[in-house]
Amino acid sequence: MKHVPVITLTTAALAVLATMLPGVEDRFELSRQGIAATQCWRMVTGHFVHFGWSHLTWDVAAFVLLGSIAEALFGPVETSVSTARTAAPRPGISGVENSSNGPVRNQLRLKRGAGFAAFILGVAVCLSTAVLWLQPHLSRYRGLSGIDSALFGFIAQRLIGRGRSLRNRRLMGLSILLLIGFLAKCVYELATRQSAFAGANTALPFEPVPLVHVLGLLLGIGYASVTAPGDQKDLQPSFDPQTITNFPTWRGTLRRDRDRSASPNAGHFATPS
Repeated sequence: MKHVPVITLTTAALAVLATMLPGVEDRFELSRQGIAATQCWRMVTGHFVHFGWSHLTWDVAAFVLLGSIAEALFGPVETSVSTARTAAPRPGISGVENSSNGPVRNQLRLKRGAGFAAFILGVAVCLSTAVLWLQPHLSRYRGLSGIDSALFGFIAQRLIGRGRSLRNRRLMGLSILLLIGFLAKCVYELATRQSAFAGANTALPFEPVPLVHVLGLLLGIGYASVTAPGDQKDLQPSFDPQTITNFPTWRGTLRRDRDRSASPNAGHFATPS
């Protein structure tokens, strides 16, 4: 079944809806005055409201693109491997019994979606904390660009890890070039105090915050790096005892290993007489 980025599309729809409804943006933006009034929801919702349609269009377009990729890559790859094994038909198992794999796949899909949603919420809180602490001149903040940056970093690091595992230098090189290009964008915004994409040639009612973009990138890279060891398991040969009957060569290998272990010289090199 084709993967549908439910969390990504739902979040994008909520961001568009927030722009269409009057008064929602002011109530949900990240503002120091609101946080002082213990309106803690602003730590999350501030990233899903924007300064006008131009700001919204660029942020949501990037979010849908990056989020769709990241949501498909999110979570341990062994989950998809287990799903594939469970869904594979096996000799001697009836179709009625094999149909029970549907609920298993749905459960794994729900876990992956919940993990991806938690990742977005965690990044939102971290970025809001950074704005309040490290950007004291900003009285309010809006936009998905920080979360977009985290998704970009997550994807780039996953591609680097996959390229390393497959020893694909082109994939690694392309991923590194993308990271360098992103950092160059942040340097441009820091130097010019203008957005590189969102209405770059028009006067904007907001100031881009490169610090949020860099921090979001680092959060995405960090999370992908921490979870990478489990994600590379699908690149290693896996062993399923129930599939031995389908591969006679494996039985021969197991038999040779058994005979070798029974030998008194097992584990030692033979010495010439």
